[in-house]
Amino acid sequence: MTGLRVEHQCPQCGAPALLGEVDRIFTCDYCRTSSYLVPRDHFRYMLPHAAPEGTRRIYVPYWRCRGMFFSCTGEVVRQRVADHTHPAVSAIHLPETLGLRSQAMTLRPAVTHDGARFLAPSVPAAKALSDFKTRSRAALPEPPSVTALIGERLTLVYAPFYYVDDTLMDGILNQPATAEGRIKGSLDDIPAEAPDGSIRFIPTLCPNCGWDMAAEKDALFLSCPRCRSLWQAGRDGMARMSCAVLSDAGSAAQLYLPFWRITAAVSEIALASCADFARQANLPRVIPESWEKRPFHFWVPAFRLSPQAFLRTARAMTLAQPEATARHDIPVGRLCPVNLPSKAAAAAIRILLATLLRPKNQILPRLDGTTVTLTAALPVYVPFRETPHEYVHSGYPLSINRNMVRLIQRGQGIGASHFP
Repeated sequence: MTGLRVEHQCPQCGAPALLGEVDRIFTCDYCRTSSYLVPRDHFRYMLPHAAPEGTRRIYVPYWRCRGMFFSCTGEVVRQRVADHTHPAVSAIHLPETLGLRSQAMTLRPAVTHDGARFLAPSVPAAKALSDFKTRSRAALPEPPSVTALIGERLTLVYAPFYYVDDTLMDGILNQPATAEGRIKGSLDDIPAEAPDGSIRFIPTLCPNCGWDMAAEKDALFLSCPRCRSLWQAGRDGMARMSCAVLSDAGSAAQLYLPFWRITAAVSEIALASCADFARQANLPRVIPESWEKRPFHFWVPAFRLSPQAFLRTARAMTLAQPEATARHDIPVGRLCPVNLPSKAAAAAIRILLATLLRPKNQILPRLDGTTVTLTAALPVYVPFRETPHEYVHSGYPLSINRNMVRLIQRGQGIGASHFP
């Protein structure tokens, strides 16, 4: 499925611009101003209405969740892209989903206007995520041992409705919203609030040297090509980030792909050192004495891939356990943007353990009750060279299909300058 299309307005000159759901960089085609978009909590959008004039519209909030859903049952690992919408209020007989509207229609940031009434969301984000996971599990052919929803993106989408007598009408199709027509109770009984769809626009100027920072539309970090610094935007402005860079002695790097090097504590499973991991994974090799003191890390792609390639790449890098030292400057060269948050990447840990540790019949029952506590996450840029069809690192048994990366990243807003 495609992402939401959202119409924004330039804070400098007021010109309109159309962005994708995950886009964070706003560049005006008229005044050339670039800004980083930061919401209050979740991005909040509203669907356009076609309701007759004079009707009193009621906007109902829906949670939209999109991410990669993984499940493991025995030796079988299933993966797919999950994309669901569900009401964010408790009301009987409301439509259970928005269908394809969020993909087919252009949205705008949610703002109060024309006397419309916006219902206050009563289903918290944590409950919405839990419901999405439950629905995804229920669709599986057999109960899984381990599941993971990775890279989930939660947004609130307000859908328009109105009443004709006691019949709830769809404000887009102008027909009864449900097969029953009449609903039990009234949406007027549900508390309303002004939708806080306010978005802060932060100029993409380097706080260190004042230079224009480079970033693709869906990037979480911004990089300064002049002072080689890395920054993350938030409600309080820009915060400088540390990173690390791996070496590739085999050839000169042509592209740097970002990974999260995650340190996490897993209950019930000892994984403090690389030696612990080698024993838990039953690796067919003699464990060097130095591994007893070498910390173990999970390595997860910080850029978007297909579910299959994402898990395969995370497995290969976690097994390799490369060494990297933190630094404050980014590497010189082409950088693929970081567009997967560290907390979203950490959600992959349990499914990684399910595929890496042995024996399965002992590990899977233990994973069902484990908790994962993220203690540290460092972005690491890994150099790759380009072949006609793949990105390859000469030091590790890892290759990534160029065309797949190009198509997925372009779909998220990556420009051709990075992936020709």
